[in-house]
Amino acid sequence: MKKVIVVGALAVFALASCKKDYTCACKFSDGATLNIAITKAKKKDAESSCSSAETTYKIVDAGVKCSI
Repeated sequence: MKKVIVVGALAVFALASCKKDYTCACKFSDGATLNIAITKAKKKDAESSCSSAETTYKIVDAGVKCSI
């Protein structure tokens, strides 16, 4: 029984920390939308990349908003 619990716990941990594909959607103040594919990343890393994209696009359009 202990082996089943250990294997189950490892499976949950492995699924929770796996890398996935995300889309960062940036909406500009003129209504235009830009989707950026972020592949094989953890959610925290994808959010960081999307935030960096928003910072970069704010140089061109101060009203841009990017989110996962």
